[in-house]
Amino acid sequence: MKLISLFENADVGLFVIALKGHKFINANFSFARILGYKSMESFFSDFTWEKHFSIAGQSDPFDLSCGNVTTGYREMRICRVDGTMGWVNFSFGIYIKTGYIDGIVVDISDLKSLEQEIVRISDLEREKFGRDLHDTLGQTLTGTAFLCRALIHRLPKKPAMIEERVGQIENLVNQALDQARHLAHGLAYIEVKPSGILSHLKKLAAQANAVFGGDCKVKAVSKVVLRDAESATHLYRIAQEAVHNAIKHSGSPKVEIRLEINAETGRMTVKDFGKGLPSRSSRPRGIGLQLMRLRARLIGGSIRFVNRRERGFQVVCTFPLAKENAK
Repeated sequence: MKLISLFENADVGLFVIALKGHKFINANFSFARILGYKSMESFFSDFTWEKHFSIAGQSDPFDLSCGNVTTGYREMRICRVDGTMGWVNFSFGIYIKTGYIDGIVVDISDLKSLEQEIVRISDLEREKFGRDLHDTLGQTLTGTAFLCRALIHRLPKKPAMIEERVGQIENLVNQALDQARHLAHGLAYIEVKPSGILSHLKKLAAQANAVFGGDCKVKAVSKVVLRDAESATHLYRIAQEAVHNAIKHSGSPKVEIRLEINAETGRMTVKDFGKGLPSRSSRPRGIGLQLMRLRARLIGGSIRFVNRRERGFQVVCTFPLAKENAK
């Protein structure tokens, strides 16, 4: 009786369903409440997995197979009774011999909203910094280059050495101006179409090479389609942060961005060929890395950092694909 009471009154959603057909054996009210039901009667009469969990680009909740006991854990989007969207932590165990599945569902919609707000504020600050870089430093450098050119024309006898030196200064200022413009462009607002991630990554590599003098290359399959523009944009920002970190910290100009697809997921790997992290800091930290983690979570993916001391550092992001891109 105590176990039944704990099951029914738990704050998290609990359920037991049949392995075949996924028909309910039991569920508690917390599970029903997460999906927006007011009573267990309406839940058992109206609930279907397709109604609440068949979201565009999202795989079936129970897509694991083989073995006597199989477990799964993932963050999933849900559609509530009133049509609003939410997020849950969805974990389950598949018991093939006994023929049932049990699971736990935790509402993480508020956490997701907080994560989205953190990323939104970060993007706003990024865009503001880009505008300031363009409007202040950019104009200052433009003015400096103009003064260098004016100085050359106003030199009375124009000694060759002085004219050459001023010309060199002008060239350096113009190079700095080009770099500032590239940086400002990279910080500006961008929205990547679901099918446009590959072309944007190629532009990112070209931009990194132009600004930092690096050797950044993209290797990818011909077609990678994410489930929406928000996911594609977050993936691009992850790559952008990873590439900049690699160029800044690795000690090697060589960076590789690799895009791969497998079943219903894609994988992006950004790796450098530098020195890696020292052993005392083998667990990477920092605001940029935390934002990469948040972005990966927001698109229903995962991210891991692989430190290969003296052989480079890798950022590996796994993400869901649009159904049209799934194999």
